[in-house]
Order: sequence, then C-alpha cells, then structure tokens
Amino acid sequence: EQLGEVGDDDDVDVNAWDDEIMDQVEEWEEAWDEENQVSYWVSKTTGETRDAAHPPDMEVSKIMDARAKGERHMTRRVQVRKGEGDLGTAQYNVHHKSEWDEIRQMRLEWQSAIKIEKCWRMKSAILQKLRLRLERKSANIIQRAGTSWRWRFHDYNFREKQRAARKIQSFQRMRFLSHFYKYYQRERLWWYRAERICAQFGQRLWRGYVGRRAGRRVLEVKIQPHPDDKHNFDYWMARQREAFPPRRTFKLFDEYILYGHPASWYDREIKSEAGYFRDVRFYVNKVTDQAQWWIP
Repeated sequence: EQLGEVGDDDDVDVNAWDDEIMDQVEEWEEAWDEENQVSYWVSKTTGETRDAAHPPDMEVSKIMDARAKGERHMTRRVQVRKGEGDLGTAQYNVHHKSEWDEIRQMRLEWQSAIKIEKCWRMKSAILQKLRLRLERKSANIIQRAGTSWRWRFHDYNFREKQRAARKIQSFQRMRFLSHFYKYYQRERLWWYRAERICAQFGQRLWRGYVGRRAGRRVLEVKIQPHPDDKHNFDYWMARQREAFPPRRTFKLFDEYILYGHPASWYDREIKSEAGYFRDVRFYVNKVTDQAQWWIP
C-alpha cells in the first residue's frame, strides 16, 4: 500500500507528505468517559482531548490548505502486486469477517448501553418527580396545620385587640357626631324643618284657596243671570258700575270683580251679607258693554 496522485505528474514528495499526516492522525486514540457516558479522543503525544464531534480525521484540512495553495491533491490507493502473497484469500476473508463481527458487537453494546442509560434516566426522573410531589404535599399539610394552630391560639389576642379598637373607635365617632349635632347642626336642622313646615302650610292654604275660588266661581255662574241673555243686560251693567274701576284690561276686555271692592270693613260686612266674593271675576267688552264669564 502506498500513496499516489490522481494524474501522471509528480511535483511533490508524496510519501513524506502522507506519512506526516498519518503520523498526526495515528497519535490520537479513542477513550470512554464513565461519568458522562460519552466517548472522546486523547492525543498520546500532547495529552490533548477532543470530543466525538471532532475526530482526528479533521487533520485532512491540511490537504485542503495545500490544495488552496496550488499543490496537488494526493489520495491513498493500493498497488496491485502480481504473484504469490504471504496471506491467502480465505485467511483474509476470515480476518475481515472477524473484524466486522467485532465492530457489530461493539455497536450493539453501544446501542444497548445507550438504551439502558435512557431507561435509567427516565426512571430516575419519574422517581425524582414523585419525591418532589410528596415533599410539596407534605409541606402544604404542615403549613396548613401550623396556620390553623396559629389562628386558633396565637391570633386570639390579636382578634380581641382589633375588636376592642373597633369598639373604642365607634364610641369616639358617636361622641364626636353627638357634639357636632348638638352645637352645630341642631339649630340649622330646626330652621330647615320650620321653613319646610311653613312652606307646606302656605301651600295648603293656597291650594285650599284655589279650590274654594273655583267652587265659588262655579256657584256664581250657576246662580247669576246668564250674561248672554239680552234681558239681563241692565243687570250686568249695574254689576259693572258697582265693580268699577276694572281690575285689569286685556285689549278689548276689562276684568271686574263681582260685587266690587269694599272701601271699609263696614262695606265689606254689607257686601258679605249680599253675597260678596272678592275672587269671582267677569269680563266686559269695552265696545259693546257685553258681559261674559270667560275671557276669549
């Protein structure tokens, strides 16, 4: 077995170049990390370590550097020799088969170890999760028990103090409000109530007067002669002279008070005997002197 180039030209020392690279590759050997359960590479010369992702074959980068510099790329090939050899074909096949059997056995062992480690880590994780759950549940039970005990025994005095403080505050607020009402708000509320009573009394008097006025007007309209009848014209002219002057004027109509305005209390007594009412009104047309009860 020797090195040769792809081509016919031979510009570099093939054997020296390849031997140097192979020496650097062969100084690395594979080792096993029992703690992390991974393989790694160790240099027998310098003691340097590399993980499995950086095998010694990365030294072939020197070949790429040489190619970038214009040197020829060399590759390993087997030179065929004719004639009898020291090793027969059957022996070579047996050796080759034993090597591959060993490789397959190592691969099976590697895969089995990985599966066992995976199962163990899964079981360990489940056990750890159950343990943490049990610890958390136990801690919650202990905390609840401690809180209950503290509330039933140690916090009793605190609740009593809070209850006493609220009672004192309620009495103090009651005293302040009583003092404020007695010296500041009582008289004002009394005047408010007196004003409301006076207002209600005045409203009752006014509503009573309005109702009685409407009733008296209805009564007078019923008992007095009808002003639209021409036979009663002189009667209403007398009522107009009696009630002169008019109380108000609305354009063509004058408003009069039935039975007039008494000048004295004596006249009022006389008028009252004659059926005097100050709030019964009638209206007279200033052009025709026609009387009527309602203003148009």
